[in-house]
Amino acid sequence: MNKDLQNLITDVYDARAGQFEQLLFGYLGEVNGMRGTKYPLLVMLPPSSSYTDPYSNDEKYTCVFHCYDFNADALDNSKDMTTGLAFTLDNLKEKFKATIQALVKNNEDKYILSGGWQIERVSREFNDNAVGIVCTIEISAFTDCLLY
Repeated sequence: MNKDLQNLITDVYDARAGQFEQLLFGYLGEVNGMRGTKYPLLVMLPPSSSYTDPYSNDEKYTCVFHCYDFNADALDNSKDMTTGLAFTLDNLKEKFKATIQALVKNNEDKYILSGGWQIERVSREFNDNAVGIVCTIEISAFTDCLLY
């Protein structure tokens, strides 16, 4: 793992404080493998990245985040809207937005958002029947570049 990726993971870890109980960096198969997952959970998959110009210090990461929470009431649509599925999904989206806002605000010299966000809503994930959102965003990072 290169230094720039380690820095991004550390910065996301710091930004998620107060929003997500746990951050996992890796793959979805690792979620709740030992039944020790803490919710709300933020999973960051290893990002892909590209350099439009290898002589500039602008690396664009395509980051996929899986945000999960366990709420038994969210899986029962007979419940009212304050505990149901829509409430839980909206709450996760707000937590994710706050995390990304903190990431960018606290690291203005390192990251800017580039492009839009794509959000997919999912439920009954893993053996906990977690409810979640999958967010794909692009982050431009100011990293190392090739020298002339």
